[in-house]
Formats: sequence, C-alpha cells, structure tokens
Amino acid sequence: RKKVEALAVGRYILMAGGEIGHHPPAAGEVDARAASYSSTVDILDTRTMRLSVAALSYPRQYFAVAAAGGKAFFAGGFGNAGGPHGNRFSLVDIWDSATERWSTAQLSTNRSNLMGISVADRWVLFGGGTRIPAPEPDLCNTTERSAVVDIHDTLHNTWTTECLAVGHTSTAIATGISSGSTAIFFGGETIDLFTFESRK
Repeated sequence: RKKVEALAVGRYILMAGGEIGHHPPAAGEVDARAASYSSTVDILDTRTMRLSVAALSYPRQYFAVAAAGGKAFFAGGFGNAGGPHGNRFSLVDIWDSATERWSTAQLSTNRSNLMGISVADRWVLFGGGTRIPAPEPDLCNTTERSAVVDIHDTLHNTWTTECLAVGHTSTAIATGISSGSTAIFFGGETIDLFTFESRK
C-alpha cells in the first residue's frame, strides 16, 4: 500500500492506513478515483523486532498522526465510509502502548489532510484540514479549508478547540513542529503558535 502514516511511541513503530489501489467506480461512489483504502496497522516492537498487525476502526488515508503520553493518535482522514459527512472522518483511533489496547475519540469536525503535532509528551494538536463537502461552517467559521485545531491533554484526558489565523490543509501547511512547550503551524502567509504551561 502507499500513503501510509507512521509514528513512534515508546519502543513501538506504527505504520497505519493508506491507499491500496484503484478500481472501476461503483454506482454512487463519491470519489471518482474509486480508490480502495487500508485499515491495517503494522506494529513493530523495536525491543524484540517482532511485527504484529492491528486495524484502524475504518480504512482511510490522509489522516494525521501524533504521539504523547504513551499513546498513538490517528485523527481524521479520507475513506469510502465517512458516515454523515461523506468521505472525511472526525474519528480518532488511539493506541495505548502500555496496555496495547485501542480506544476512539472524535474531532470537533470531520476533515482530512490535517496536521498533527505533539508537545512536551503531553499534548497532541490536530490542525487545519479539508472539509469538502462543507455545507455549514465549523467552530472557527471556516468551510472547505478548516482553521480548527483540536487539542488533547493526555494527562487529564480532555479535548479543547482553538483556531488558526486562517484555514489550511496539510498541503498548504509547510510543517507543524514543536519546540519545548510551543506548537508551531507554518502555512501560507501565517505562523500560528500555541504555548502550553507544564503545570499539572
């Protein structure tokens, strides 16, 4: 498969999702390319060099990944079964490296092509993204190119929402990086910084 997303958490490396290939369009398919998507998650234990296989809740690509607090996050994405919002997901699959168990959460709005960043091994941020189709504005009053940043605090298990200065997709966001306690989104003509206090 291609367009796989990969990240490391603890001693594990996870390689998830992606596109398997194309097939002739079926009646009613939204995506004219009619691609098939993968839900496979290959998990490599670097201590034992053993490879195991798990699965995301739904097959998809163009999701964001980030790791903090011993957990790996796979947020949003594009697939063939996005539910009420078409082919774009608000779903977050979460893998706990301590228990090797999965759980799920939801972003504040469905989107693909978003950027994931982790800060101080505690917070994960999922910003921007594509929302097509977007019949109504999201929480940041943006439509097809979202300005939403969903923020998860792994210490307190809480979700909050902030906004970028303008809506971006990951193709417009040059990069998202963290420096100490600050997450930085670069995109277009703007730079957005989110700084966190490390107090518990």
